[in-house]
Formats: sequence, C-alpha cells, structure tokens
Amino acid sequence: MEWWEALLVGMNLAFATVGFFTYIPQLSATPVWLWVFTPDCPTGWLLFALAYLYKNNTFRFFAFVTGLKYAIWTLSTQVLYWDYFVQIPLWMAAIVATHILLLVEVFLLRPRFSWRAVALTLAFFTLADVSDYLLGTWPWLPSTQYITPLAWTAVVLTLVAPLIPLAWQTINRRKNMDGT
Repeated sequence: MEWWEALLVGMNLAFATVGFFTYIPQLSATPVWLWVFTPDCPTGWLLFALAYLYKNNTFRFFAFVTGLKYAIWTLSTQVLYWDYFVQIPLWMAAIVATHILLLVEVFLLRPRFSWRAVALTLAFFTLADVSDYLLGTWPWLPSTQYITPLAWTAVVLTLVAPLIPLAWQTINRRKNMDGT
C-alpha cells in the first residue's frame, strides 16, 4: 500500500469515528433494530476504508453506492439548509469538504457491475429509505421543511447510483473495442 492510500484509509476511519460520535444523540432516541439504517455518512467512510483494504467486488460495489448516495444527499442538505449551516461556518466547511472527498474517492474503488451486487445494494437501500422516510430515521436536520425533496433525492440515488458502475464498464469496454 502506498503512503497516500494508507493516509486515505486512515482519514476515512477518523471521519467515521467522528461521524459516529455525532450520531450518539440520535441513536439513543432510535430503536436498536433501526441503528443499521441511522448513521449515514460515517457508514460510508467506514465502508470505503474497509472496501479499499479488501478487494471483494460485492463489498466494493456496496461501499461505492453508500458513499456516493450519502455524499450527494448530505451536500444537498447543505444547500437546502444553507441559512442554518452558514451560521456555523467551520462545521459547514468541514461537512462540505469531507463529503466532497467521499463523493470523489468512491471512484477509486472501481467496482464491477454485477446483478448480485445490485440486488443486495438495492435491497439494503430500499429498506434504508423506508426506515428514513416512513419510520423517521433520516439524519436529524434543523427542520423538516425540505424533507420531501430530500426523500426523493434519496430514492432517485438508490435507483441511479448502482447503474454508474454499469455505465463505467460499458464505456471502458467500448474504448477497448475501439482501441482508444
């Protein structure tokens, strides 16, 4: 492992640790059986670190979709709740920077499309979306003013994010066939 890879994995483990601590109040108010669906981005960072270390494609695929979905969703909250988050500029800067990193770094995983990985990922995120928007386990926000567009964002990401590795493979396959 190169030094920068070790640094990237270590940073993700640190982000996951800090992130899980920020969810303690919400987890204490959430039934234990829903905990697996509650801490979003800390799970993304942890899965990225583990998937980067272990080369299992199904796990990498799941980590890719997790990081992509949660990074985009969280960045959307920063835009929608700008008036709230701008009041705490250092926190907002940290949230935006770490989530842009998560959004970009998941592409280092280079998961291959497989129907097994898609099925498992769709099953989990369908349950996560039901938990978030029907049972109320979405990450705590300043208000519920934008919960409907955020719910739709989550559902669309659940359906679209698993297709990105397929598109990526198709483009690469065509490039290889064309000799470019």
